[in-house]
Amino acid sequence: MFKACCDAILQNQGMSLHACISNMQTEFDVTLGNTLIAMYAKSRRLEDAIKILEQMPKQDIVSWNVLLSAYVQHGSGCDAFVMYGKLQKQRLEPDEVTFISLLQACACTEALSKGSVIHLHILECSFESTLFINNALIDMYGKCGSMRDALAVFTSVAQHDVITWNTLIACYILHKEYSKALEAYTKMQEDGTEPDDVTFVSMLQVCSSLMLLVYGMLIHACIILAGINMDIYVNSCLFEMYVKCESFEDGDFVRGSSQRKDTTISNLTPTMNSMGSQDEELTSFLLQESLAGSVNGCCKLLKACSIMNALDIGRHVHCNVVETVCDFDMQVGNALVDMYAKCGSIQDAYSVLCKMQKRDAVTWTTLISGSGHYMDYQFAVQCYEEMVKEGIDPVETTYVCLLTACSRAGEWKEGCRYFESMMKQHELTPISDHFYCMIDLFGRSGKLIEADDILQTIPLSCPGVVAYRTFLNHCKSHKN
Repeated sequence: MFKACCDAILQNQGMSLHACISNMQTEFDVTLGNTLIAMYAKSRRLEDAIKILEQMPKQDIVSWNVLLSAYVQHGSGCDAFVMYGKLQKQRLEPDEVTFISLLQACACTEALSKGSVIHLHILECSFESTLFINNALIDMYGKCGSMRDALAVFTSVAQHDVITWNTLIACYILHKEYSKALEAYTKMQEDGTEPDDVTFVSMLQVCSSLMLLVYGMLIHACIILAGINMDIYVNSCLFEMYVKCESFEDGDFVRGSSQRKDTTISNLTPTMNSMGSQDEELTSFLLQESLAGSVNGCCKLLKACSIMNALDIGRHVHCNVVETVCDFDMQVGNALVDMYAKCGSIQDAYSVLCKMQKRDAVTWTTLISGSGHYMDYQFAVQCYEEMVKEGIDPVETTYVCLLTACSRAGEWKEGCRYFESMMKQHELTPISDHFYCMIDLFGRSGKLIEADDILQTIPLSCPGVVAYRTFLNHCKSHKN
């Protein structure tokens, strides 16, 4: 009954029941006492909640947690610290909920030193491995201005959920490190974590701040594909992003496709019928003149897809925009190959390449790079051989990608052969990146003498820091 009285409408009845129990001189057991504390805490009568706690002959950690949480929710972080001091004098062990409330108190008061102390207590109690605690630690350090510590906690966590990523991204945005927020979003995609509405709102904020219209459009496409484009707040953020990027036509598209009245966007939003499935609406969005009416527009969107690992959106652009609107020239073809290769869909990239009437070194090099990155050495070599057979001369970057593929596959003999072929058959002078690749190639295979020989032959004009660092790292890994 007291739990029902926690609702604002029934709080007076709850207090009346409390008075009746007090008149009966009945002692509060733990369950009844905790329920009364929760009722008073929810109604902001924290002094009454404390009195209940003091009257309880026996308390448990839940009794204290309810009060700690209430202080944080009501913005009284300093009082939460006082309560924790009293808790430490009791013979009660803090639990996960206790520490999360304390970390929230540190975050809202920007009390970094207290947060560090709480972190030590968490380690002492062996709670550092729980996901909720780590998410709260990242949030606390970020809001207290210590992104280094926030990132250290994030890196130490074996498992990341969407809240972990959202927290890290929000911390970057708080400190206006928008590029790092964008990088975190990309890594989140690579990690296989599905973004939610909170993620998308954060990324729209990044796009607004940096005026990244193409990236904003990509996020918009992701929102449609995720099926949350009818959320009022998300639509409001979309509209704001387009306005700040001075793309008013796209802002009108958001306003026009909104199905529910949103006074934040417009007081004159018309009633619209559903556009059908998410795929149909995404296609409608992608076919806007302002987005994909030109080859440049398509290529920019495909580039954004490749950077942000947005394969699903890239497929939509390919099937519903490129095939419908744009001329399938070499520029668009190269952009498609790049998008598929960087998103890990190597066979799709190759399929696009085969359909291109005209190809160049960029086309093949992009595919070789993607194959090497995703550890498909054999296919990288196959692409190189087809490229040469086709009569297209490899360029410096081609060999950087090919040597990297050899290095990752441990094929040092083949790497040496290609390095020699580059100089003798194609008459290309090695650049610094080629030397770095060869040092890495030998180093990974444990051939440190050969790696050192390459190191000694690097021209003075090439920066040596990367080369020496690579060599020393391999010496360390082979305990030499």
